[in-house]
Amino acid sequence: MLYTLIKSIISLALRVYFRKVHVLNQELVSDDKPALIISNHPGSILDIIILTVFQKSKKAYHFLVPAEYMDTPLKKWFLGCLKCIPISKQEVGNELSEGNLITCREFLKNNGKLVLFIEQQEVPVKRLAKIDNHIAEVAFDSEASFGFNLGIEVFPVALNYAYFNMFRSDLTIAHGSNFKVADFKELYSSNKAEALETFSANIERRIKAEMVIIEDESHEIVTERLLTINRNDCEIPVFPWKSNEQDALRFEQIIAGLAKNIGATSKSRFEVLTEKTNNYFEKLTATGLNDKDLSDIPHYSFFSILLVVLTAPVFLMGWLLNSMPLWISHFYTKAKVNQMQYYSTVSVLSGIGFYFLYILTLISIPLLISGAMEAAIVFFVTIITGCFALYYQEWGKGSLETMKYWMAKSETIELLKNQRKEIIEMMINPVKESLKVEEKVTGNIHI
Repeated sequence: MLYTLIKSIISLALRVYFRKVHVLNQELVSDDKPALIISNHPGSILDIIILTVFQKSKKAYHFLVPAEYMDTPLKKWFLGCLKCIPISKQEVGNELSEGNLITCREFLKNNGKLVLFIEQQEVPVKRLAKIDNHIAEVAFDSEASFGFNLGIEVFPVALNYAYFNMFRSDLTIAHGSNFKVADFKELYSSNKAEALETFSANIERRIKAEMVIIEDESHEIVTERLLTINRNDCEIPVFPWKSNEQDALRFEQIIAGLAKNIGATSKSRFEVLTEKTNNYFEKLTATGLNDKDLSDIPHYSFFSILLVVLTAPVFLMGWLLNSMPLWISHFYTKAKVNQMQYYSTVSVLSGIGFYFLYILTLISIPLLISGAMEAAIVFFVTIITGCFALYYQEWGKGSLETMKYWMAKSETIELLKNQRKEIIEMMINPVKESLKVEEKVTGNIHI
């Protein structure tokens, strides 16, 4: 009951925090067999929250997490509610204690779903950290303890944040192709060390196949900017909030891969691409324009802007009624968080806490003064106008950017469009050609 309640509350919070969530191949995880879900780990506790909310299995996911995540009574209670099993700092990346191995063993024996994370990186990046030793250890210890008859399935999962720690950005949860631990039975019997290494390499390969990866740190800025140009050229509807569309992920993977390939094979070409891209974005900043305004996506019409103006009072009401706890959460997060990988987690959880307390306080006033009917009216007006204000911000921002675009000098617009076109011809168009070839072969890609 408590688990279901917390999961429902967190789900609502994630609907506020993320603009859109893509969940791919979720149907691969079966209900009737024990499963190890192996995931990358860019977002600390937020990754646990995300996989808790977006799992469809009838059996709740359990998580093997560093004990430091549960170092206060509140975190211990909260993560305990989310089915987390702590392991000591000494065990992370090394051998697990016999007690934890027994816990995992018994849990998987009963067809449990256990989530193991690859070691978290100090700064959220689009790269995969090294595979922890305890992942293969749990898999083989549990399966071998029952004569390789448990039938444990391994499901690689990749969490792809479009922009780390950015409010109202997109998230993609991609489930990779699964395999069985028993597939390594013969190798494990003959050479345990090689089996552990091969198992880890298999996981790494399958997770990477579902990730947008920027391997070279020096390529991060230009590649992220190329991905931004691509996103702004893709018209993704706001509704439904959750989708299973995977074309955007595949497109971004090819862009990142092509940038890596250019950087590795033609340093001069990559330098030209970097210079053009950086000059373009610097010019955008200087003029106050947005790349989205220069894309092929239709601009806001005069009627749309008029509608935004006319509904501004509703937005203002929603903002006044709902902004206080969010601003408190924002300042609290900035004051408390020193490590960037924890920023989104603290922002989401503190937002839930402060908003809950705020709503209770808000409705208690009319409840004490007037009665339940008035309190109910205040509650629903706050929630409805708050939801409207959330989406209005995007529409309002788009309208302002469109008006800036209309007021900009024509020669500035022409210069920026030409710069953007050169970047697209150099980078994006080859990707589209690659996808067109793939579409002819598989019929699965649509542009």
